[in-house]
Amino acid sequence: MKKLIKCKTCEKEISKTAKSCPHCGCSDPYNNMRNVLIGCFIFFILCLGSCVTCISSIPEEDPNSWKSEDNSIGAYIMMEGFIKDRLRSPASAEFPGVFDGKLDHVKYLGDRKYIITSYVDSQNGYGAMIRSTFIGEIEQINKDHWSLKSLVIN
Repeated sequence: MKKLIKCKTCEKEISKTAKSCPHCGCSDPYNNMRNVLIGCFIFFILCLGSCVTCISSIPEEDPNSWKSEDNSIGAYIMMEGFIKDRLRSPASAEFPGVFDGKLDHVKYLGDRKYIITSYVDSQNGYGAMIRSTFIGEIEQINKDHWSLKSLVIN
């Protein structure tokens, strides 16, 4: 015995297994597409709600977190700027890279102060590349500002 249901379009009885209504030709006699769309909409609303919950639960960054972080790479980068300000040809300056041991040249003193002992290759007044060593002390004043305490270039 076949189960019969009503077509959602013409409301005549059709087989539950029919792919389309034999009376009106409706290709979705069970209104499955509507159910699929409603399901997708509900899923979308649930996902949107959970995303809003996730975003609202992200903790805000502590504005004073920079005070407790070791910012050795930032100290070296800022020192490069102070060195370039004192060179005859700052565009020619070449500092050691990370793979050359750049971070080994930085010593954290605590209280956001750093001593950097390193070198720079740059052109002199005659265009020849020379290596100059330097030692400098730098302090991080706030998240975005640094202060040069001392600098000696040989």
